[in-house]
Amino acid sequence: METEALLGQEQTLAPLMEAASAGRLHHCYLFEGPGGVGKHTAAVRMAMAAACRSTAGSVPCGECPECRHMSRGTHPDLVEIGLESEKKTPIISKCVGFFASIC
Repeated sequence: METEALLGQEQTLAPLMEAASAGRLHHCYLFEGPGGVGKHTAAVRMAMAAACRSTAGSVPCGECPECRHMSRGTHPDLVEIGLESEKKTPIISKCVGFFASIC
């Protein structure tokens, strides 16, 4: 996953990637905004930088098992909570189920 996929988002992405590679991430991030601006791509890239085994600085390798699982959405530490296709609210049952499983 290349940074070119997020053209125009350099000011937003750089601090997130630096925090991820330095291990200084918060417990949760909320990516909100109009469709097509790169929210999902930025979130997955940040997660890859945090989990990558062979990262050079803030750039994940994209080849290690962690990076591959993150990019496929199958990594156990990556939880994506989205919207139902026809509604504008998060899938509450998924949120409740997730938080109940970690508490």
